[in-house]
Amino acid sequence: MFPTLYDFGPITILGKTIPIGIHSYGIMMALAFLSVLVGLQRELPRKNIDVQLAFPIVFRALVFGIIGAKIYYAIEYRDLSALISSSGLVWYGGLIGGSVAVLYTIHRSGNPILPTIDAIGPLLLLGHGIGRIGCLLAGDGCYGRRCTLSWPWGMKFPAGIKPTIDRISGEVFSVYPTPLYEFLMMVVAFSLFWYFRKKL
Repeated sequence: MFPTLYDFGPITILGKTIPIGIHSYGIMMALAFLSVLVGLQRELPRKNIDVQLAFPIVFRALVFGIIGAKIYYAIEYRDLSALISSSGLVWYGGLIGGSVAVLYTIHRSGNPILPTIDAIGPLLLLGHGIGRIGCLLAGDGCYGRRCTLSWPWGMKFPAGIKPTIDRISGEVFSVYPTPLYEFLMMVVAFSLFWYFRKKL
């Protein structure tokens, strides 16, 4: 799809060449975290929680989520060079790192943990859904199996990070765009939770 929106060219750090640019995945991740921040700034006061807690929660979730995702990748693939690369992120590591940072931030602030997490929960669905669009635009390989359906239920990623090109025939084939399906599910789930949040 569109993994790189603008390429500034590579730089070399510690003998490793790193491409520098504006990437669609990074843009969507920024939008995801921004949407959570805006939502928290609206939701925390409703629960009588200090609105000033919103930024530290989101910022630390971002920083420690990236650190956790990089460490998890480096351990899983035994590749320490991934720690300084522009890629190499594992979702589970980000969840672990971000969750620990958020719980620590809430605890240190003296605010109640469960109501604060309750405010964050639905927004995570929205943020995760937006992040999945980043995966789709990057063509990072988290799509499904081959299919014979036409667009938008079957998509081709010839220029993706993991191209959908048959190694033997060279044919560009369609796959199920699972990030798109997941985005739709997350938006529906978020909408339901957000609508009913005042009643629960």
